[in-house]
Amino acid sequence: MFKNIYYPPVAEVLLGFKNDRIQRNLDGFGYLIPAKEKREILGTIWSSVIFPNRAPEGYSLFTTFAGGSRNPELYSNGDDKIIEIVNSGIKSIIGISGGYDFSKIIRWEKAIPQYTLGYYQTLNAIDRFEKNFPGAIVCSNYKGGISVGDCVMNADKTSNKIILCMEKM
Repeated sequence: MFKNIYYPPVAEVLLGFKNDRIQRNLDGFGYLIPAKEKREILGTIWSSVIFPNRAPEGYSLFTTFAGGSRNPELYSNGDDKIIEIVNSGIKSIIGISGGYDFSKIIRWEKAIPQYTLGYYQTLNAIDRFEKNFPGAIVCSNYKGGISVGDCVMNADKTSNKIILCMEKM
């Protein structure tokens, strides 16, 4: 059941820029890019806006995701090529002049699970497994949501299930 879950690869690219090169006011959390725009990046989080002290004074840090199910082959490019793609993408969207001052790339070979056709069949199989094997509990980002908040809530529910299981022993 789990082998059919597709986790496409994603490159997470962090780029830092001096604030005087950024033409727009960073007054949000970032953006997601819909597939119909046909861009090579998936979206960008304005990390230094959301999380203070992520960048030195006078600089901004952006975390951009590229690849995924829309463009999994991008992952196999070298770091320099991926950074070039991301740099070009965010500069055109945000409005940044000049080059970046910091870069780092993190590769996730199996990143975000895709809730594809048959998703509910897999969830039903997981439920049957848990019912047939009392004490076996599945906790994953495929079951319950992919966001950090979803994963925290799912972990809380799972820990409560574990506690109930142990109390029955």
